[in-house]
Amino acid sequence: MSKFNSRFQYPHSTPGEKRALALLGGSRLIEFLFAARKWRAFYLAALKRSIRSFSGRFSHIEFRGRVDIPDGFSFDESRGEPRGIPVKGKHFSLGYDITFECLPDDVRRQILAFRSILECFFASEVNVGNPYLWRNSHVPLGDYSANEEVFADAFHQDLVFDQFNAQIFFLLQETNEEHGPFEHLQSDVQRREMHFYRKRDRKAPLTASSKLIGRRGDYCLISTGTTLHRANNPDQGKFRDIMSIPFFPAYTGIGRPMKSLAEVVD
Repeated sequence: MSKFNSRFQYPHSTPGEKRALALLGGSRLIEFLFAARKWRAFYLAALKRSIRSFSGRFSHIEFRGRVDIPDGFSFDESRGEPRGIPVKGKHFSLGYDITFECLPDDVRRQILAFRSILECFFASEVNVGNPYLWRNSHVPLGDYSANEEVFADAFHQDLVFDQFNAQIFFLLQETNEEHGPFEHLQSDVQRREMHFYRKRDRKAPLTASSKLIGRRGDYCLISTGTTLHRANNPDQGKFRDIMSIPFFPAYTGIGRPMKSLAEVVD
């Protein structure tokens, strides 16, 4: 019986297949059919693994906590630029950005503490965008349509580069329902009710939602690219001051590498 030498590095032929191929004079066609049978099983298993991995990947992250923000760090109305849609020629939201270096030390430390969590979520190294401070003021309900969006006050997802981005929101004032708090859906609610929010025109949750209510310095890190969220309209005579810092996977090229910011923190 002649020795059979396979032309395939992988998959390897079994001893029985090698004997059969040797008896057949090293038939390349039969060898290919043996290999194709293994490839079919191999690629089918790989496809199943990919589906399991994708379905098991985090689609929602949420972490809450609190840091001390010095009294001198607050929204500066003189620096605010209009954002959102004007209503009767007036903007009801103002904002501006600052650099990472301008943040209070405790805020910078807290941001860097989330690096490993964000790297796991993005499956990538993390970039940080500029911090953004803004103030939303009351929009008179009679001045615009109920479904008209003025300052991101309809439930939406932030699809910047792709769906993988996140933001951390810090309250710059004591905030309750009357201040128009940040609002989002929990992952189980969103999975059940996504059809209700298929258009960006829903301002009230179908069943349930969570809101960022609390004291100055309370924060919420959330996956804004995959999690439905919105800003509420403050009550008459009220406003809400808040700061957010966005995070992106390094492959987007947006922002600064988080690993380079470690030296900024004492």
